[in-house]
Amino acid sequence: MHRLIAVFAAIATTVMSGFTTASIRAMVQVSGQWAFWLLLPALVLPALVAGIAAAIGILRFMRRKDGDEGMAPERPRRIEAADRIWRRTLLIHLTFYTTFVVLTALLPIIPFYNQIQNPVPVPNLLVNYYFVIAAVVTAVLSPRVRFLYIVLLAPFLIAGYPAQDGLRLPVEEVMSYTAFALADMGLLTWLLRQAQALDEADARRRALLIRLRIDASRTRARRRTDNFIHDHILSVLKVIPTESTETAQLRAGAREALADLSTAAAEPDAPARPSELLTALTRRLRAIGGDDVVICDSITQDLDLPPEAARALIDAAAEALRNSLAHAAGPDRGPVTRTASLRSDADGVTITVSDDGRGFDPEHTGTIRHGVSGSIIARMRDAGGEARIDSSPGAGTTVTLSWSAPTATTTTGTSPLSLASCLETPEAQTIVVCIFILYVLITLLEVRAGSYRHLAPVIAGLLAIGLSALALLKRRPSYSLPARTAALVAAAAGGADALIIFQIDFAGWPSYTSWCIGASSVLCCGLIVRERPRQAWAGLLLIITVIGVWTLATGRNPITIFALGSGQFSTLLIWHSTARISIAITARTAASEAAGAEIIARRRAHQESEALMRQAMTSVRRRVGPLLTAIAEGAPITAGMRTRARMLEVELRDERRAPFFTDTRVIESARAARTRGIDVILLDDRGTGDDLTHEAQKAVIDRASQALDDAQAGQVVIRLLPPHQRPGLLSIVTDDDILTLDETGELV
Repeated sequence: MHRLIAVFAAIATTVMSGFTTASIRAMVQVSGQWAFWLLLPALVLPALVAGIAAAIGILRFMRRKDGDEGMAPERPRRIEAADRIWRRTLLIHLTFYTTFVVLTALLPIIPFYNQIQNPVPVPNLLVNYYFVIAAVVTAVLSPRVRFLYIVLLAPFLIAGYPAQDGLRLPVEEVMSYTAFALADMGLLTWLLRQAQALDEADARRRALLIRLRIDASRTRARRRTDNFIHDHILSVLKVIPTESTETAQLRAGAREALADLSTAAAEPDAPARPSELLTALTRRLRAIGGDDVVICDSITQDLDLPPEAARALIDAAAEALRNSLAHAAGPDRGPVTRTASLRSDADGVTITVSDDGRGFDPEHTGTIRHGVSGSIIARMRDAGGEARIDSSPGAGTTVTLSWSAPTATTTTGTSPLSLASCLETPEAQTIVVCIFILYVLITLLEVRAGSYRHLAPVIAGLLAIGLSALALLKRRPSYSLPARTAALVAAAAGGADALIIFQIDFAGWPSYTSWCIGASSVLCCGLIVRERPRQAWAGLLLIITVIGVWTLATGRNPITIFALGSGQFSTLLIWHSTARISIAITARTAASEAAGAEIIARRRAHQESEALMRQAMTSVRRRVGPLLTAIAEGAPITAGMRTRARMLEVELRDERRAPFFTDTRVIESARAARTRGIDVILLDDRGTGDDLTHEAQKAVIDRASQALDDAQAGQVVIRLLPPHQRPGLLSIVTDDDILTLDETGELV
């Protein structure tokens, strides 16, 4: 937003350059000193250079593709270089202007030229530039310093007028420009504060998004680990104790499990289209079920398929086939027919795995059997798909896996920046009151000088402007100014002008007896801030119409219409452009920041997921690697190997069902108890137990280990209870007793 204000200063300088040129030409004409032309580049070029540098910074920032971490290394350096250029240039510019103002106040540098023979008086060079300086100080100075600067500079500007001008004209002119400078500074300061608030909100949102993504990634990584262990490791381990001989299928399964362990941490390449998915699916299902599985396809549209969806479809289909091979057959049934089909059309991709086996009741199995709940249902849900299981006892089973392409929705980028609430802040209300007081003082000076025919219409016009200002400042629900109120403000702007300028009691240039035109323009700028641009431009059109009627009716030079109206038009155009551009840039910036935050969050989540997978796979490989290697190499299956396989299987299941006890001495106690023939069941309904105090965690581990060490026969069920189940923390159920620990680790 600071860059945008620097661009605003450059635009204002360009708009004012015509008036600046006219003033310098008049100075040269009166004094005969051509050196005054050096003021033109000194006042114009620094602001233009700063604006160009700031615009380059804005464009480079807006071209970001990824967010801060995804930017090319040289791009931030270029943006920083552009920022240094415009900041230093504006500081130099401000220093020069301030020095020149002070010198003109102390020395008679500026010649007397206001009464030069022109159709309209030439504006004072330094005062006319007040509008630009308001933007410059907003870009480079702190809020308190910038307001103090504008206020303290006013006396020096008044003192810089030639003595022949008298005091009334300088005071009125400086007060009028001070009103516009305060209004501009107020708007720009509000934009800066809004942008800062948005930056802070974006930082909080980014941190929250990253944390949520990492938490979700950890959950998916645990499920992915559980699914891998279930699909690739447990499916081999549970077969070893039941195999009487070393079959080729078992050795092949061991080799496949070892190969999968080495690549499990990094997600493998996935098919990108349904046609590639069909090839990968056929290869995977043939490896599990052989040639007995009937595979068919119907691909009418080869969609783009996300990698995670393709992997989930293949893995879930493979698990469905494994379940069918393990459970569909029965002693009272003949051969089981198994089919798999893949369909791809405009609605998405669907894979169906069916058999005509003995079936089961999904209502009682879905939450118990991991192969259904974890490896199929949860896996598809994590990938953005769905899984449906249709089965009943004696009627076979059909597993339907579906993924639909996200619906393309057209969203209109909206800006989180709103100007409508600007005028309801105490700071803005203070500025408006100060501006109104300045115009009251100008009115009093003109009344004292006898500039008006009748006083009542002038007072009525002043009251109309004041009441319109109150209407703009009034607090409203959702900061929305009603269209009817906005129309009344626009009408009051033109009406106040008609009441006041037709009372001017002399011919020629109206000077600051026409202060109402500037005040009415401020009201139109207020309508821009209140996000009522149509009414603002309608009000300006009404103001210019009143100026035109008054000019022609009083026989004044028609160029007066342009002289009085062009400044108001330029001011409103700059305000409107600033509002629209700032809102558009913040909208694009917000979208860019949101996309960058999403990418960073995904990257962090992916890194977290990979780290968890590597850690889990390293632990699994260390424990099961020797046994699987021996089987894969054809070693005879001994009683010790069967016992080892059985123990590894239950320990791996413990880690999935009771993660709190992983890597604690409870696992060693459970292993020893199982060796003695005790049936041990570890359950964790609380999660990792990170919310427990160190003392409570120690009490849980001590009690669980002691119960397992003391058990001599039967069954031991140790369950970490859910957080909401109070006062219980841990339950230990044996054949002889039931123990319950509370949140402090004491027996209940």
